[in-house]
Amino acid sequence: MHTHVVYYATYKDIIVYIGSGTPERYKHCVSGVSHLYELNRLHFTEPDSVKVYILKGYTSQEDSLAEEVELIREFKPKLNTKSLEDTPERYARHKEDIEIYKEEFIPLIKQTHKDMEPLNKLLLNRKTNFITVSKMYEDAIRDNDKAVIELITSNPNYQLLTEFVSIFGIEKLTAVSYRKQNMFDFIAKHKVYTESSDLLKKSLKLNINMFYSAKDIKAKLTSIYEEMGINKKAKASDIETLYKTHKTVKSGVNGYIIVS
Repeated sequence: MHTHVVYYATYKDIIVYIGSGTPERYKHCVSGVSHLYELNRLHFTEPDSVKVYILKGYTSQEDSLAEEVELIREFKPKLNTKSLEDTPERYARHKEDIEIYKEEFIPLIKQTHKDMEPLNKLLLNRKTNFITVSKMYEDAIRDNDKAVIELITSNPNYQLLTEFVSIFGIEKLTAVSYRKQNMFDFIAKHKVYTESSDLLKKSLKLNINMFYSAKDIKAKLTSIYEEMGINKKAKASDIETLYKTHKTVKSGVNGYIIVS
């Protein structure tokens, strides 16, 4: 039985990403809440062009990670950026090239139901460490463990967990270190930012089909955030949450064209 996998994602059958993890991990590539911005963008703009496949199964995390590294070095996918040079071959390796490595994947059958009673007591205990519950919830979601998810709904922390995950995705649990106050802060900032989006657009006064440099956008947003009391460090990429944009370079200057 295999506890870990190596998987790969393609865009129009060209290999763009190779990863490894638990058997459900590969789903982030086509979820819209991946840690990879480009995969999320493609998911929403060209969903039929992005596919993800399990290549092999492993009985240990160490083996899957080692194989992941070797395959990344060989195929140099476009969205695997760590320690890789930007070369033409990173945009051309076809799905068929990696299929020669494909092997059988036999998923581990979880025996959750045998241990439901102690698990039930743990999750119903109001003093249970929030970090413990959060990690159990994350694992249950990734493994599609419906029995554990059902038990977690009885835990007093469930509502906060589900609200947080519905807004930011399961991957963001690690970003807040599974801590309750961090989640509250994250959600509060998000709500302020979302509720202010219309006011931000009116203040920015950007025109459709016009090019704006990243430097100018950042400067504008910095000033507006200060005026509106938004506790957030301005980045040019924030514009992507307000408008549909096209990131480009004009006369050697990085920036965005406002599409709609």
